[in-house]
Amino acid sequence: GLLLFIGRGIAGLKGPGSAGYFGITHLEGSAAKWYRLERALLVEHRVVITDLLPEFSRYQTWDYLLADLRRPPFDRLARPAGSWYNSSFVRIEKISDRVRWEVDGSDIYFDTEGLVDT
Repeated sequence: GLLLFIGRGIAGLKGPGSAGYFGITHLEGSAAKWYRLERALLVEHRVVITDLLPEFSRYQTWDYLLADLRRPPFDRLARPAGSWYNSSFVRIEKISDRVRWEVDGSDIYFDTEGLVDT
């Protein structure tokens, strides 16, 4: 779902040199997931990551999120204290109008790493 969302934003950029921005968390994205996202951005969407600001946005702890932490894979984590849920701010720049779409037939809306089921 995230790549589809970001891809729609990239499609709206005016052309090479145009910039876009999005946020992503480490909590809901393993290193493997970040790799797949970055690779898709570079190869399929023809954009480069120009800036990445870690822990740019911090979010208040809501009780319903704490309840979700009792489910795998989050149940292995220690109970959070303070402002624990944050996202990195990513700036991308379009280098080409040519886009290569690959559809693998998987469910684009379900993410096993997501904190909240979608």
